[in-house]
Amino acid sequence: MAVPNKTSGQEIFSDGFESGDTTRWSNQFPSAEPVDGTYQLAVYDSLAFASGGNLVIADGTVVAVNGTYFNYDKVDGGGASQCTLTFLWGSGLNPTDVEDFESGVEFSDTYPNSGEMTWTLTFSINDNIGFSGTLAAVGASFTGVDSGCNGTFPTLTIEGGKRSPSTQ
Repeated sequence: MAVPNKTSGQEIFSDGFESGDTTRWSNQFPSAEPVDGTYQLAVYDSLAFASGGNLVIADGTVVAVNGTYFNYDKVDGGGASQCTLTFLWGSGLNPTDVEDFESGVEFSDTYPNSGEMTWTLTFSINDNIGFSGTLAAVGASFTGVDSGCNGTFPTLTIEGGKRSPSTQ
């Protein structure tokens, strides 16, 4: 049976929660899903084009990131892509506590006969079944036709979700 709250006008139920009070309810019963698992990810550029990959968390530690990035938004004054390489990123990441990613984790990947990209991956886990954040990239030591890959790329949006959360 619900009793009206004289201050808010909402009903108070026998569990002590007011109607419409989902914040207290979700804090009372957090996700039982463990953070560990494989998360599929999508990396969105400023044009909303997405590339993808996956991220693996074991014992609260990000142990692997396997991502792909196609550059379409680091452009010259005429709108043409300055860097036409496809980047496979994440191999330079050392195992890192998942909480560290909330403030950003920097790592570098080297591309033989090409150059180096420094990545900063920042994200927060959502209810242990998804995540969202950003990916920043800075290129260095690229030469010749790849020299447009040097410098700062526009910040990318990254989102992901756990693959088969209840079975991992």
